[in-house]
Amino acid sequence: MTTIFNKRYDTIFGGKTVFNFDEFMGIKNDNKRILRVIVEKKEREVIVKINYVIYRNYHIKNLPIEINRLISSYSIEYIKIVQKIECNNQYPFKPLLWKVDSVRYNIESPFIPMSILEYFEYLTEVHNDSYKIYWSPAICLDKDIMTNVVRINNYILYYLEQNI
Repeated sequence: MTTIFNKRYDTIFGGKTVFNFDEFMGIKNDNKRILRVIVEKKEREVIVKINYVIYRNYHIKNLPIEINRLISSYSIEYIKIVQKIECNNQYPFKPLLWKVDSVRYNIESPFIPMSILEYFEYLTEVHNDSYKIYWSPAICLDKDIMTNVVRINNYILYYLEQNI
């Protein structure tokens, strides 16, 4: 990684190799949806782990509340995305390159005509392409991560609206 990238990373994240980004950015969670973003610095790349957990509450009439709670405890949906940020030698004058490393999930997505993995790869491609056009050396790593998290969060919120 370049010296400039290391200096920017250390300035933002205090030199920590593993950082809880959602707390840093003040992302609020409630008891139904939890978003966790962990940033991990490796030797040649930065790993961004995005975990989104959705707790569904079910209420079936004529069943005791304890049984409804037990049923709801099995209705946890999640999306876990691991992305890698590759730093090039021309950073900050050229943008960072994002790649999807893995996507694990247990939700269905009937409103998108492709798999969830393909869709997140598409979102990552859109993110990279937008910075090929609108990149500025003033964009810091934390803003870049936040922009990507917002894109992913918008997809998940759309999913929740479709499956209420």
